[in-house]
Amino acid sequence: MSMPEAGSSKLLIAGSVLTLAGLLVSGWQPYDRLTWLMEVLPVMIVLPILWFTSRRFPISNLLLIGIFLHCAVLMLGGAYTYARVPLGFVLQDLFDLNRNPYDKIGHF
Repeated sequence: MSMPEAGSSKLLIAGSVLTLAGLLVSGWQPYDRLTWLMEVLPVMIVLPILWFTSRRFPISNLLLIGIFLHCAVLMLGGAYTYARVPLGFVLQDLFDLNRNPYDKIGHF
């Protein structure tokens, strides 16, 4: 079995705290509560899995960062709904697109 990267547990703790704070903020007054729940449900599922499996199946810091960034994308999309995320409107104007492309960020 491979040794976990130094700092993985600290990153797991910090990422989990930030993700839980993000869940609270995004769920405070989402545009649509049911949409928010559907979008953040994967976040609510992955956090406990990361914690329960972190010793037996350690993952790299890079993968943890990627997971937490994707959680942020899901929470932002859930709070506004993907079609209304402000970052998407910025990208729409910047690239002269017909619609808000934020869903493509989430799917990427």
